[in-house]
Amino acid sequence: MRGILTLKKNIYVLILGCALVIASFVTPLTAFAKKGNKSESELLGYAVKAVLPSTQLDTSKSYFYVQTIPGEEQTLEIKVKSTRPEPVKLKVTIEDAMTADNGEIGYRSPNDKSVIFDETLKEPVSSILSIENSELTVANFEEKAVRLKVKPTKEHYKGVKIGSVSINLAEEEGKGGVKTGFGYEIGVIFSETGEEFNNSEVLELKSVEPKLYYGKKTVLVNLQNPEPKVLENLTISASVKDKKTSNTIKEKKVQGYRMAPNSNLNFSMDWGIAALPSGIYILEMDVKNEFNNWSFKKEFQITNKQANEINSQSPFAVITPLLVQIASGILGILTIIIIVLQISRKRKWEKRWGKLKLSRKKKKKRKKRKVIGEK
Repeated sequence: MRGILTLKKNIYVLILGCALVIASFVTPLTAFAKKGNKSESELLGYAVKAVLPSTQLDTSKSYFYVQTIPGEEQTLEIKVKSTRPEPVKLKVTIEDAMTADNGEIGYRSPNDKSVIFDETLKEPVSSILSIENSELTVANFEEKAVRLKVKPTKEHYKGVKIGSVSINLAEEEGKGGVKTGFGYEIGVIFSETGEEFNNSEVLELKSVEPKLYYGKKTVLVNLQNPEPKVLENLTISASVKDKKTSNTIKEKKVQGYRMAPNSNLNFSMDWGIAALPSGIYILEMDVKNEFNNWSFKKEFQITNKQANEINSQSPFAVITPLLVQIASGILGILTIIIIVLQISRKRKWEKRWGKLKLSRKKKKKRKKRKVIGEK
């Protein structure tokens, strides 16, 4: 018995040691970065400000919200001021509004091949707004003006056209003209009437498909706002159900999403590290804001070929370090040993208890015989 207890004690010590080894490999390291006290303009070396024109529809806004008249040209101006003695080289670009995957309105150049603008976006801001001086240098606290020409078509348009003027550090522009995130964006909204523009009433479900999206295994839902107005404050609830069992496989809910005019939203349902399963599924989606409710239901299929290709190409998978695998194997072996010892011990005790009971029965029988013999 003492030997068995000693063996068990040693096994438990080994298990504890292995658990500590595993913990040392899976515990994440956290790094902290300190922010400086300098303002953004001091760090970049320049500051910008929109000079609001006489055609500004709302003078309380710091961005351009300009009324246009078909065929009539006008000039917009942005002041750029240096905030340091050293020269700063700048690049100015015109960008159109689009809906980012996180439900925010973003801005991209029409030359950006990574973005597919919606088919309903006709004559965007970039087609009627041009830059007189797309490159400039400011130095020693001087101030310069960036002039923009607005040339609307002779045809009337409904709603609004939204875009931005992006002013970035020229030396911080990466390969292929991709910005690195250092600069300013001044919003531009064009309207003929100045009517409310954040009350779009149309939302359409364009497609549902399995896709490897930015390396992730997803079911990608494409929503479209075909109206020249903004869709505000959207709450989206979506679920994917197995058609045969009606079991819910995946769910996602978001709030506060916005969609730019004439744009689409890629709403991705991420499968994480789990394998994307083949089968026939039903997407159910409810979208609402203060003014409207939309409900969508669409059947889609994930074929074996699609599932295998997506699962094999995705870098997001469970990768266990070799040492963790070894430690896990040792733990498994030790667990089996403990189970075997427990079963063996139980059987030994059962045998001993059986012999003890048999011995007691024999003693009782002897006593009874003795008493009868005495009588």
